[in-house]
Amino acid sequence: MATSMYALYKYVKVEGTWRYCKAAYHDNGKTKRDVVFVNVKQALLEKHAEGRYCMSHNGHWIDAGTDALKAQRKRKQRWRSTNSTGSAGKLLRKARSFCQAAQTGSRWQR
Repeated sequence: MATSMYALYKYVKVEGTWRYCKAAYHDNGKTKRDVVFVNVKQALLEKHAEGRYCMSHNGHWIDAGTDALKAQRKRKQRWRSTNSTGSAGKLLRKARSFCQAAQTGSRWQR
């Protein structure tokens, strides 16, 4: 199963039409306030004060508000909650298989 990812976008008005543009980040990983990639391939950045931040996840858009810092916090919170339940499930399955093997004695007998 692939790692669940919540990509942060901002819904902004570009040349008269509304569209989702990827949020830009500083070198330290924080979201740049109101700065988005209008053209990712050409690395064209623009500043847009209007619009809302959204997260893309499994083909759905999840609202993250208008503030960049709050949107980043929501993204991290969602990502942690999704990935922590996945790793806990793996550990639980591993523990169950270990306990079943110990009960049958298959790993301990020679």
